[in-house]
Amino acid sequence: MTRFRALQNLGFHFDFLTNTPHIAFEDEIRASGSRIIRISQRKTNRFAFYRDLRNLFSSHAAQYKTIWYNANNLANIDYLIYAKKYGINKRIIHCHNSANPDNPIRGFLHVCNRKRISSVATHFWSASDAASGWFYGENFRDLPNYTVIPNAIDIKHFQFNENERASTRKNLNLSEDSIVIGNIGRLHFQKNQKFLLQVFQTMLKNHPKAELILLGEGPLKADLQKESDELGISQRVHFAGVVANPAPYYSAMDLFLFPSVFEALPISLLEAQANGVPCLVSNASPAIACVNPNIFRMDLKEDVAQWSRHASILLTQARINNTDNLMNQSQYDIQEQVEWLKNAL
Repeated sequence: MTRFRALQNLGFHFDFLTNTPHIAFEDEIRASGSRIIRISQRKTNRFAFYRDLRNLFSSHAAQYKTIWYNANNLANIDYLIYAKKYGINKRIIHCHNSANPDNPIRGFLHVCNRKRISSVATHFWSASDAASGWFYGENFRDLPNYTVIPNAIDIKHFQFNENERASTRKNLNLSEDSIVIGNIGRLHFQKNQKFLLQVFQTMLKNHPKAELILLGEGPLKADLQKESDELGISQRVHFAGVVANPAPYYSAMDLFLFPSVFEALPISLLEAQANGVPCLVSNASPAIACVNPNIFRMDLKEDVAQWSRHASILLTQARINNTDNLMNQSQYDIQEQVEWLKNAL
């Protein structure tokens, strides 16, 4: 969406192809003049899925210069296969993940399609080199038009704002002296929020005024709510759901806690650093994503007590002010990336 917003102002038109009933930012997408094209899901109705693909590409492929397929795995590359069949000349596959251990069927399909992807895609992009080995195979650098396109954000939008800090805390019924721990991400095994809840419970022993905000939805929401009840911390855990603009929530935080099991290059970590809030993350987040000095990477082999201890240390560190923030004019600033994308697309 960050790239979409930046490029549409330069004369680019995007349409969005999805097989889900809803995608984020639908109202904004439609208001911009873009279409959201829905097709059937392959896993629920294979016949309808391939019928929809055939009808879409046979009727409309000539309208498009490029198909840009953003993917977490290669379990389904049919979009690119049909794009090639019906004459879309530029076919980009963009890697956004470094593992997929929770679904063996998808894992099998991913390995199978990894052998085929070079015959259907023309451009191979990745959020980071760290993710590419799993996604494309060990010879990923030999692929045609292989390029690392790191996730990028609007740095200024996520800068710290004192007024937003106060208003967000007020909306969440948090006091000014509350110590606010935050996490933003899908409620999913990958993001490891169950471990986060355990760390937070331990932190409460030394920080009795601590509060935890979890932004996001996902399949583990009910399990995580049950876990917070069983840990006796449910009154201190706020499930805020998906919000259209997470920027004020970073300003409300005193620590961003992000113990993911695997990552390519997490956008929420970039947003947190743009805000300047101290960050404690697992070493699943690549070192290249860690820009500011008030961020610490930990191994998930370390126990809850060690994570809690390092979280307490980071709470003593100051937020980096907007002027000194190293995210400014970094490779993660969307303004630095737009010039390259204008030519690449």
